[in-house]
Formats: sequence, C-alpha cells, structure tokens
Amino acid sequence: KKGIIWIGTLNGLVCYDGKKWVTLNTKNSKLPSDKILCIEIANYTKYVGTTEGMLIISNDGEKVYTKTNSGLPSNKIRKIKCKNNIVWIATSAGLVRHGKTFEVILSKTKNSIVDDNFISLDIDNNKVVWAGTNTGLYSYKEGVWKVFTTQNSQLPNNQIWSIVVDGEDNKWIGTKNGLAIVFEDIWRLFNKN
Repeated sequence: KKGIIWIGTLNGLVCYDGKKWVTLNTKNSKLPSDKILCIEIANYTKYVGTTEGMLIISNDGEKVYTKTNSGLPSNKIRKIKCKNNIVWIATSAGLVRHGKTFEVILSKTKNSIVDDNFISLDIDNNKVVWAGTNTGLYSYKEGVWKVFTTQNSQLPNNQIWSIVVDGEDNKWIGTKNGLAIVFEDIWRLFNKN
C-alpha cells in the first residue's frame, strides 16, 4: 500500500521504493535466514518465509517464529497466504493455520497423510485451502480434507509446483507435466501439445 516492492532472493530480502534499493539480511535485520522462499503482505503486515523460519513485520515490530518458539512443525516456510484474517503456511512438514497461535492442520503425524512436504498453496473464494506436494494436491475446509492424484483425478502429474486461484475462482494448478484448471469439479488440461 505504500508502494514498496518486496523481492525475495537467496541473498536476503530486497526492498525498492522507486528510488532506493535496500537489502535486509541476517546481519542487518531479524531475518532468520538470507534464503527467502516466499513473501505475503496483508494490510501493512509482511510475512516472510525462509529456510530457517518466518519473520513477521508489523506495526508492533519484527518477530521471528521457528519450530522452537511456536507451533510450526518445520523451519522451512515455502508458501504463505492470508485470507479472512487467517494466515495459512505451507511448510516442509505440514500445513499450518495461524491466528493467535500456530496450529498444524495437515501433517503425517496429525492426519496420517502420505506427504506433508507442502510446496504450493492458495485459497479459493469458498474458503477451501488448496495445497500441493510432490505426490498430489490437497484441499481442506473446516476439518474435511481430500487428496487428488493422477489416480483419482485428471491431474497431469502429482508434482504440484504452483497453485493460483483467480478472480473467477478458477484453480490454476501448475504441475511438472502441464497445467490443470479446476472450476466447480470440471477439469481442463493444458500441456505443450
């Protein structure tokens, strides 16, 4: 909202205001790692996911969250999405919901799912959370979760590298072998052919 561009790199967090470049790293900030994996901005709060935990920058200051000081199951924070004042976090050991506390929603330990190494994440207009792993696509809403794979859906591949929900509630699922679009249980597939 202030017009600052936030860029995550493997050498720190770069901020650009249109005139000046500033790089934040472990030496000059509270970042737990210089390897920035994701950034989410909601209102004026910035959520920065790294390989060693999450930094939240808000009006109250900067706070680092890791496995040791929160309910995060892993320090590797791959994707963060905010919707309806709830922060969803895809980690390498589970899907986490953050309100006042961190709560693991999907993991091998909690739900006996096959793969809890989440790499992609988005939320649709019906508050369904979509999360991807290298072995399938998960959907979650109000305690009910489903897993989609090439065996039970039209996914072109089980490696779900990217998920984007557009303004018309289409779920764009980027996989290793093509793109799937899901809208109201209708699947459309695109590949190089």
